[in-house]
Amino acid sequence: MGIILGAPSLPPAVDHPDWSGMEMTWTGWDGTQWTVSDRSQGVVILAGVRGLNMPPTRRFVSRTGSLHGSRSRGWTTDEREVFWPVKVFNKEGSTAWLAHERAFFNTMHPGKFGTWTVKQSGGGSSRSLDIKYKDDGGKGFETVPSITGWQYYDLYLVAEQPFWRGTPVRGIWRVSPPQDFRNDGSHTDRVFYISPGSTMVNATMDNAGDVETWPVYTVIGPSTSATVGGVTVPFEVPAGKAVRIDTAPGPLSQTALFGDWVDGAVINTTDRTRELGTIDFTPIQPGTGKKLTLSMVGAGEIRAELTPLYFRAW
Repeated sequence: MGIILGAPSLPPAVDHPDWSGMEMTWTGWDGTQWTVSDRSQGVVILAGVRGLNMPPTRRFVSRTGSLHGSRSRGWTTDEREVFWPVKVFNKEGSTAWLAHERAFFNTMHPGKFGTWTVKQSGGGSSRSLDIKYKDDGGKGFETVPSITGWQYYDLYLVAEQPFWRGTPVRGIWRVSPPQDFRNDGSHTDRVFYISPGSTMVNATMDNAGDVETWPVYTVIGPSTSATVGGVTVPFEVPAGKAVRIDTAPGPLSQTALFGDWVDGAVINTTDRTRELGTIDFTPIQPGTGKKLTLSMVGAGEIRAELTPLYFRAW
């Protein structure tokens, strides 16, 4: 008896206002922005796109002759390969098509990052991935593109940092002055102090991402000393000055830049990283209400910012 396999029927199309698509934008290294999820700007990513899902991972294990299986020793993520099947088109003539196509490819560079952003429709959340151009797979042309007005390209890009970035989370903490509190009069010689609930002692932040995140701390003067992330800032930060401390590990990170505090930014900076002494920062693990190690002597404030990192684009 033969078995006949038929193609499954497609489900009916969803027609409901609560179901909407996603908007994808590409911001090139040159700062120009392109909407690549529809045809409005003459560049559209087609079916078959890769890079939206889970990143590639590498497991580290140990094995022994006396035990079956393996024992996990941790994991890391490799760089993420991104694949864009792209159609570039313009119907305003050969000269216009060439200028249009050139403008798009000018956003691609193997040594400079652009940003791919995926946003939920209807004002939803967005996540971004920083990527560099890798190659176009040795594109072959069967016709002169400036005659047809359109062309397909297979673009391979790479995300060296493979996680999708979410919306940054920020917090501000100050050392509040103590408030006098006296009892009902039976102990008039005693003064009690109540600390407000937002003091640095119980400072927390939420990390809604999938992996640990290294925060950026800013100590804003006046402060004679401060502690952030378990590391002491031993020097004075006068009023009008600030020190921005990036705790992320890496060749260009874990720095302490001291300068003027102007309009919410540290400018005219000098590097004072060596004055921190032994650096042993700790990341913020995923979850809500993660405790921070903060303290300050002075009337300034400490700011913290973290960017949640996700496995996927949604």
